[in-house]
Amino acid sequence: MRRRLDGSVRWTEGANPEIVRRDVKPANGRTRIPVSGSKEVGVVGLDLSLTRSAAVFLPAGWSPADPWKGIAWTTSGYAVEGSDPKALVHRRSVIASELRAFATKHRCRHVAREDLVGGLAAFQGLRLALLAGAVDDQFWLMCGIVVRPINVSSARKTLLGRLPQKGKAQAVADAIARLNPPWRDDRGRIPADEGDSFAISNHARSLLGMPCMV
Repeated sequence: MRRRLDGSVRWTEGANPEIVRRDVKPANGRTRIPVSGSKEVGVVGLDLSLTRSAAVFLPAGWSPADPWKGIAWTTSGYAVEGSDPKALVHRRSVIASELRAFATKHRCRHVAREDLVGGLAAFQGLRLALLAGAVDDQFWLMCGIVVRPINVSSARKTLLGRLPQKGKAQAVADAIARLNPPWRDDRGRIPADEGDSFAISNHARSLLGMPCMV
């Protein structure tokens, strides 16, 4: 079953065999996450940020018809004044540990994160890359989980179809806001970070051949 953001529902039965077969290579070159049969699993999607990383968990049996039932979410990160190396390393460690603990709490074995994108300033991009590496290492060393990078534009397109030229993250947040999600920031607003995390989790389910929102 697939639910569109406009509220309509389209039903599909079972997993797509072209997705779950391990010997199938996608034509577009992107890595598909294999699962055995059509058994559903929980998925965590990560939207990494130094000041506010977000994670959204979609449980096994999650239904697009009732998208907020059984889900969980969390955020991690904070601002660091100056460029003290110890403070920066500590922040990366805290974020990676908290995200890993969140996935472990929900017994999740499938984790996907936003792939690093071009266009970032070199300094900012380096710090974000270091955070992504810390998160990947934390999940692998502590849990044996390989975090799968997912193109965030593809994840957003799964939800919205056509994307605007500017404000893509906000467009996703606005579309999800119309469904009244349970997460809010300290000011009671619906933030874009959890929206992108939800989009990544949703897209990962699509790649796994499980029901997703389109």
